[in-house]
Amino acid sequence: MSRLLRSDFINQIFTIFVILTLFLMTSSLVMGEDPLIVSQTNLNVEFGMIHQLEVTIGEPVKMYQELTITNQGNVTANTSLALSDYPDVIPEVYLDEYVSLAITSDGSVHSVQPFLPVILAPYQTKEYVLEYTFVPVYKNVTCKETTIKDYLPEDAVILPSTLPPETVIEKKCNVKIHHDGKIHYYNVQVSLEELEGEKINSIYYVEGDSYLKLKDGVISLAK
Repeated sequence: MSRLLRSDFINQIFTIFVILTLFLMTSSLVMGEDPLIVSQTNLNVEFGMIHQLEVTIGEPVKMYQELTITNQGNVTANTSLALSDYPDVIPEVYLDEYVSLAITSDGSVHSVQPFLPVILAPYQTKEYVLEYTFVPVYKNVTCKETTIKDYLPEDAVILPSTLPPETVIEKKCNVKIHHDGKIHYYNVQVSLEELEGEKINSIYYVEGDSYLKLKDGVISLAK
């Protein structure tokens, strides 16, 4: 009988010990004393400007943005960063329109989503690069040729000549540059090889209501 009482007493002591242990662990988490968890307010987050790489017609457009994060606290930071929380440096349209996203550091990919897991030792700084991919730019060209025959009356008698009536004397081409996104691209270079660039006399920019200058295969706005 005494042996059973001793066994019950030991079980009760063990149960009380487990309850106290769980209580102390819970209290530590509630009071924020866990050294691995730090609020985002201890992080200094700095974004650079968004830079566009060279645009190649028909290929996805690449842009990148540098990101520096510093843990200003004296304990390890273990949290996550949502890019949508920084609309002043990452416009919403960029997060809505990207085809793919990679957040890298030292050549390793840390995230392909607009969320970045961050683990930093006390006072540690880490640099990241946000690599965006957007829809390609497309070029559509339609041309209309005017020949000598187009200037002659329908009943004109055409005599043998060294200059055939089908000789093209004027060619007008409409070049449409476009993409399906809402993000503004800049410095889009267009090859004029298929338009026989050395024979181009003038280029009229419809939307800008102005003529463009063409020199050495480079188009520039006329002053």
